Amino acid sequence: RALDVLWPRLGCTSAEFVRDAHAPFGRVAPEALLNGIPPVVSDRGGLPDAANGGGFVLPLPERITPESREVPSAAEVAPWTDLCERLMTDDVFYADACARAIEASGRYQPAALRREVLMFFARVFRAPGPTPGPFATPAGV
Repeated sequence: RALDVLWPRLGCTSAEFVRDAHAPFGRVAPEALLNGIPPVVSDRGGLPDAANGGGFVLPLPERITPESREVPSAAEVAPWTDLCERLMTDDVFYADACARAIEASGRYQPAALRREVLMFFARVFRAPGPTPGPFATPAGV
């Protein structure tokens, strides 16, 4: 099972760094939040939204893209390394970051997700006319 691999890794994780230059959303940040681990994500794609205010959002240089093969300079990665060092050395800062992660994880708790899904389908079933969104009936069918 995937969780058999995931839990031991998260159990020894203090912070989760996600620099993906093109992730539309991903599961890494929500999984970190659910485990009280502050995610450190790039400002690209859906990662800032996935962190839900419970982590840290840091910039990637504009020139870093999924197609680029350039290595960021020391100055460009300094915010990442500085934050990593502070999370490892400042116990009060780290404890606060973990508390924010736990608070932000509420969005991903099963009860909250269940409520969102039920509300979505309630709107779909009550809506007059054609079904909106990805469940719309194709024209001519």
